[in-house]
Amino acid sequence: MGVVTQQILGGGVAPAVAALALVGVAVVAGRSGRPLLGELGVASGVVAGFVAGYMALVGAPQWPVSEAMQWLPWIALAGGGIALVDVGLRTLQGYALGLRVVGPAVAAWIVPALLFATLADNVWTAEQAARWQWSLSGGVVAGWLLLDLLAARMSSRGFAVLLGLLCAGAAGVIVLGQTAVLGQLVGGAAAAVGGAALLTVLGRTDLSLRAASLPVALIVTAAAASAHHYAYLSVRGLGLILAAPALAAVLVLIPWRWRPNLMKDALAVVAVIAVLGGAAAVAPQPEEAAPGSVEEELEFGYDSIDLESDSTPNPYENLPK
Repeated sequence: MGVVTQQILGGGVAPAVAALALVGVAVVAGRSGRPLLGELGVASGVVAGFVAGYMALVGAPQWPVSEAMQWLPWIALAGGGIALVDVGLRTLQGYALGLRVVGPAVAAWIVPALLFATLADNVWTAEQAARWQWSLSGGVVAGWLLLDLLAARMSSRGFAVLLGLLCAGAAGVIVLGQTAVLGQLVGGAAAAVGGAALLTVLGRTDLSLRAASLPVALIVTAAAASAHHYAYLSVRGLGLILAAPALAAVLVLIPWRWRPNLMKDALAVVAVIAVLGGAAAVAPQPEEAAPGSVEEELEFGYDSIDLESDSTPNPYENLPK
């Protein structure tokens, strides 16, 4: 099997099929009087699809983990587990709904510590480590809350399209940040979302992909942050990826008078496309090596060579006179 074929099947087909299969089973089971099964199938399907894509592109998840990228399937599985609990917590009333924040907040705090332990121990100052810990943890929680809000305010079909475009656009921006593997993995998440959303988009069910909000927020944030710290994704590109749901959320909160449901769906999708388009424009940072990268450690490049030094060897000095 050729490399391109393997990437297409592994990064696109396998995640979509895995997600579609689980969501399809859950939808059929939900019609028997258990509607929550559909949402459980969404969370399970998106995570299973992402892990299937990871296994096809990279290999089986490793334990113990030896590098940052190997944390991604475990992060996705943890996010899926918390999302399954959250489906039940959403049925609570009043202050009990605050329990929904506990799981995502804990996951959001742990993820940066796992991904960037090497940088925190060997490269960053304590102030830098704290800044990135808080900012990325806040980014995960904010991303989840914003996607959850969008799912509640948009139609099921509109949110499915938005979530797929968010993953696909983030994958493209990450590739422009010069890390193809991470981009392909997030592309696998996009394919998984597409597979999970297929029945909704085709009108076969009105199932929302709300339960996939936390796994998607974790996967996209972890991959984009890794692309910044271990490759060449600029901090502006990272920030715009994380900010994409925010503009969409603002637009869905506006009380539109003319066809409000259509306006919310259309403007939210356009907002995500526009912000990710901006992220693509500022994605690469080729001028300098990423913090903690091999290039930075070796100071690789012509700038490290002193062309005016007297010690530069003369290639002609040993030729006969």
